[in-house]
Amino acid sequence: PPSPSPPPPSPSPPPPSSSPPPPSPSPPPPSPSPPPPSLSVSTTILGSFECAQNQAANLGTWHQRPEECFMAAMQNSRCGNTFMWSPYYNYAWGCRCCKPGDEGDVTKFNRNWEFRIGSTDGAAFIPPPPSPSPPPPSPSPPPPSPSPPPPSSLTSNEVNCGAHYSNDGT
Repeated sequence: PPSPSPPPPSPSPPPPSSSPPPPSPSPPPPSPSPPPPSLSVSTTILGSFECAQNQAANLGTWHQRPEECFMAAMQNSRCGNTFMWSPYYNYAWGCRCCKPGDEGDVTKFNRNWEFRIGSTDGAAFIPPPPSPSPPPPSPSPPPPSPSPPPPSSLTSNEVNCGAHYSNDGT
């Protein structure tokens, strides 16, 4: 009987490729951050006067509307929610904010200033609290008391003059 034929040879692996495998797909780019929520800002004229205390800051002459001035005041930690705006002289005087808690001084009347209070989303703006001041340094400890003098062999009423006397008078 004829012998069985050998099994067919295994297929040879494909020749190595000279090009790299295709890259895996890149992840999609991150979606852009959502826009910040819109902030409704309004200002109200309280009168024609100035800050009661000294002004906190001159916020510049480039603001076109009092609401822009108030938005600048919200960014300045020295400002409260009241400010001075001049529709006639803003180009020269600028917009100026008052210190937190300053409600103005009606005795400082000036018809060219509008003393205003600003609010955001219908609520009065409350400025961030100022940074706390560092505590005062601790007082230095008192200097040490002087040491007592070393004990002496002489009593308080004896004086050593270098002379020597005997009891017999010599």
